[in-house]
Amino acid sequence: MWNSAVITNAGKELLANWLEGATLNFDSAATGEGTVADAYLMAQTGLVAQKQTLSIIKMDRVANGVRLQLQCTSAGVTTGYIINQIGVWASLNGSESALVALYQDGVGVSVPTHEDMPDYVFTFYATLQMSNTGILTATIDHEAMVTRADFDAGMNTKFDTAGAGLKKDGTTIKHTNSIAAGGSKGSAGEKSFGDKIIIPYVKHDTEGHITESDTTEITLPSNTATTTEDGLMSKEDKAKLDAVGIISITGATVTLGGSLTYSGSTKTKTVSSVVVNGKTLTAGTDYVVSGNTATSAGTYTLVITGIGQYAGAIGRAWEIAKATGSVSTSPTSLNMVGAIGMTRTFTVSRSGDGAITASSSDVSVAQVTVSGTTVTVKAVKSGSATITVNVDAGTNYKATSKTVAVTATVASATLNDNSWATVKAISDAGAGASVWSVGATKEIEVKGTVGTLSVDQSLWVFIIGFNHNAAYEGSNKIHFQGFKTAQSGGKDVGLIDSKYNSSYTDGTKYFNINHWGYYNYGGWSASDLRYDVLGSTNVAPSNYGEVKASGATGNNATNTCATNPVAGTLMAALPSDLRAVLKPITKYTDNVGGGSGSTQSNVTATTDYLPLLSMKEVFGSTNGYANSYEGNYQAQYSYYANGNSKVKYKHSDVNTAAWWWLRSPTCSYDGYFCAVWSSGSNTTGSADYSAALAPAFAV
Repeated sequence: MWNSAVITNAGKELLANWLEGATLNFDSAATGEGTVADAYLMAQTGLVAQKQTLSIIKMDRVANGVRLQLQCTSAGVTTGYIINQIGVWASLNGSESALVALYQDGVGVSVPTHEDMPDYVFTFYATLQMSNTGILTATIDHEAMVTRADFDAGMNTKFDTAGAGLKKDGTTIKHTNSIAAGGSKGSAGEKSFGDKIIIPYVKHDTEGHITESDTTEITLPSNTATTTEDGLMSKEDKAKLDAVGIISITGATVTLGGSLTYSGSTKTKTVSSVVVNGKTLTAGTDYVVSGNTATSAGTYTLVITGIGQYAGAIGRAWEIAKATGSVSTSPTSLNMVGAIGMTRTFTVSRSGDGAITASSSDVSVAQVTVSGTTVTVKAVKSGSATITVNVDAGTNYKATSKTVAVTATVASATLNDNSWATVKAISDAGAGASVWSVGATKEIEVKGTVGTLSVDQSLWVFIIGFNHNAAYEGSNKIHFQGFKTAQSGGKDVGLIDSKYNSSYTDGTKYFNINHWGYYNYGGWSASDLRYDVLGSTNVAPSNYGEVKASGATGNNATNTCATNPVAGTLMAALPSDLRAVLKPITKYTDNVGGGSGSTQSNVTATTDYLPLLSMKEVFGSTNGYANSYEGNYQAQYSYYANGNSKVKYKHSDVNTAAWWWLRSPTCSYDGYFCAVWSSGSNTTGSADYSAALAPAFAV
């Protein structure tokens, strides 16, 4: 204790001037409650929360320095406190006094109130290492010395003037006012003024701390002394006399109550027992406890101070343990789908104030950064990783952690660099528009027989809309159309067969909408082209292979249409990895036809995988050709709304424009379907004519 002791910067300056022949006087001393870091002690010019002035009782020259005997009592103390700092002030030749020495102890010494312990005395020996060559003086506090009158009063509070005396260790110590100084001793066991007596007292160590009960020999002063040395007595010796019958608790055996854990409310550390010399003391009668309440987790010191017959004070460390920490995240997992380098965040909620850090189990998949309570995850490539969120121990809570599972599906911003499975994953997440743009292209190999056309050619399909008309056609879909001749800068083409722009009604599977005649009965739903050339459905029309009567109807596709396509169709000629990810589209079209006009009830839904576009989906309007009620369920595709060309060229002759089919029947005639002319304008065409095919699909 009191290991932190320094000569201050101001003290060093005084000592340097003192060596030049000045007189150094120790003016005063004081106590303070509180500490500073050891590194700051030399710079101090005052005490932390200065409390009391100490009396300088004595100054002694010692080897390599001087020792001052300082004394503290409870006089004037109305609120108990802990002495953590003791300072000594000095001056040169009567100049301004400065703090020259500072002693500090984090545990300190407890000072009770005067009401609780009027006889409290604490002696501290302040040793200053310094040269012994200069002139040293000290301002001694004579009021801290006791005269014979003080001594008599003190003696009479402890001894029975009737002569009964008090016994201690079998020896009777007796005092009577009639014994003269130096006079003869009375009966056996009596003591006179000037004699030596042995009394019990509360012992201090060389640094001034109360340690244990002991006995001491003191000389009773002469009754005639006034100002002579033997006529004065220090308050320390008076306290020894007053301590007859007082027992020190500094060696007590202390048992503290059970463990405490932080909960946010104030905790009180109980003292289960205090045992001195085999006797269990009574709280409130023999001792009081202070410093045993706190709220935050940490280590504290409580002080047990003796009262009544018991003197001294002892400290015991106690603790409020940190509570178990908790941590949660929102969301609890991340499914990241989008472009390479995309980021997602989650928020961390934790008990207390512990710092938050995070790490990734695989930084090649996901990288992580933390800002406050927000964790940002960056996707580097497709795969899985585990993000571990660590919360350090804080003021009141222990460290804890939590994991967040991350699944990343990342796509290249270049559409063609991604597999169809990746395109589907991006589409499923509704993230297509954040990665690619309308018009982006991807190469496919069209290989097989389509109707009567044998084809083996690399062509490019392109995006015409994201989540197009989702309210009717379904969400999380990327809509494509065929075809282009190159990834960029190529021409838009349609597939044509050998009978392009010719009429055939013999049932051959040319690119005419109906192979058996000049009619649009049953509209798109019942058309031959939909089933046996495109393969947009794998369910044949109800009267397939016959000239259709008025009112003939078709059927929706089953969920095996793409994976179990009709042979000899465009669907069967598409790559298997593309067919594996195709999604059905709900399309609304006039499925009655027969020249019945714009009739609302004629517009019904079909399920398609490779539908032709409608008049409104290309031009933004039914243009008076298609049933006007189709427009209530359709929307123009973004690709065409953005102003891209509607002209298609022959896939086999890219320098020659071709007219291409739409699926909308011409509402006023029973033999026509809508089409896009070779110039890119809207038109109609006879259902028995072969035209270019530019179907759509969705992933």
